[in-house]
Amino acid sequence: MTAGQWRVTVLLTVLAAGFAIFLSLDFGHAAVLVTAAFVGGVVNGMLDNLDADRLPALSAPPRSKGLADVQALEFSLSGARAGVGVRAVNQLAEIASTALDARGIEHRTVKGPLGAVLGSHHLNDSVTPVDTRTFDAAMDQLEQILRQDPQHVPSHRPAPQPERDHR
Repeated sequence: MTAGQWRVTVLLTVLAAGFAIFLSLDFGHAAVLVTAAFVGGVVNGMLDNLDADRLPALSAPPRSKGLADVQALEFSLSGARAGVGVRAVNQLAEIASTALDARGIEHRTVKGPLGAVLGSHHLNDSVTPVDTRTFDAAMDQLEQILRQDPQHVPSHRPAPQPERDHR
């Protein structure tokens, strides 16, 4: 052990003795406390001197944007203006464009509310607000596209409402 490691051991032992006096411990408990501090300092010094391979530092995990995206989308959807916020429309259009490109579907062939959202995004038309009903219908249509065969682009039809159980 190096001199610095011995200083840490002595410091821990002195602190333990000071606490034993301050708390007015009986001799048996004070001896256990001081011994534990001394052993802890020695073990700390020995572990510092080990030449064992240490685990590599963990790389920073990739930034998960999931929660931030959901909160930003929620904020954009709940704006004070009529219609859905521009950021929400742009995010939906980007997600839809990526999904359609991956399936080889031409953007111009998509009709219905999703086509309207893609068209307004393509034209950078932020003046025309998209109402929440159209936005919801566009999300439903995108979900239908993702669930169906890539060759078939469904026309928009409202999603069936689930039946409520009134038991």
